[in-house]
Amino acid sequence: MTIKHVEEMRITELGDNKVMKQAVDNAYFSALIENDVKPNYVYDIIIYSLRAINVCCAFANYFLYKDYYSTRDMVIMLSIIYYLFCGIDYLVNFIFVKGAFLIGNLPSGSKYSYAKGFRAESTCNFGDEDYTLRMTATVGEEKVEYVMKKPVASYFEEDGLLRQDVVAEDASAALEQFRSVLHKAASKKRD
Repeated sequence: MTIKHVEEMRITELGDNKVMKQAVDNAYFSALIENDVKPNYVYDIIIYSLRAINVCCAFANYFLYKDYYSTRDMVIMLSIIYYLFCGIDYLVNFIFVKGAFLIGNLPSGSKYSYAKGFRAESTCNFGDEDYTLRMTATVGEEKVEYVMKKPVASYFEEDGLLRQDVVAEDASAALEQFRSVLHKAASKKRD
């Protein structure tokens, strides 16, 4: 085991839902990967390469600006490229990712009813006591969804320690329930 797996996650304020949600999302990400879900890093590669280009354009634009517009056409071109890629980055996030913490693939075969396009999303807004995990996949043309709600405090001990064992148990149970929902959808499709 690496240091990352051994390290304990402590939340200083249990009332901070955003931090708690992120910690539970990270734990679910690891637990779902251990339970046969294969992550698809294509969107991450696209987003981070766009952001790298944005940073390069911003630095080049800044240094050309400090040269007091000696190459004004270059500054204008880099500004246009910067804002264009910022817009593309926003659109990729808005259209494809939409708050999903895991986009991946389920193992092919009859175990998961030949499902495609697995997504795991979660919500836990400020003031919510429930952590909502939503898993979706596509069987044929039908979109199948499974939703699990659980109090977010049940994932943490009183002193703020994230309970990885509870998350792992819930992740495997949620995948089993999701698999049964996929089988029902596939059997309806056959009928």
